[in-house]
Amino acid sequence: MFEKELACYQKNEEELLKYYENQFIAIKYDRFLGAYTTREEAFTAALGAFGCVPFLIKHVTREEESVGFPALATGVVNVNKGGKDETNSS
Repeated sequence: MFEKELACYQKNEEELLKYYENQFIAIKYDRFLGAYTTREEAFTAALGAFGCVPFLIKHVTREEESVGFPALATGVVNVNKGGKDETNSS
């Protein structure tokens, strides 16, 4: 998951570091949405632009970081014990 988004980040990493270091960016496939001061701002903007689909929120930093799944963390998507993804409709 996120192979295209991470490839886009890696391809543009030096430029992103130059202009957006220590900010959070949102990427869907090879589309760079923008840079934001907080992860929450990036998530809100990406959700509005892309809808309830997977997208990458990445902290632009020279340090290696893990990739998270904000839809799971915020409850937009739930994973039941059988492993099937379900959209939270409440």
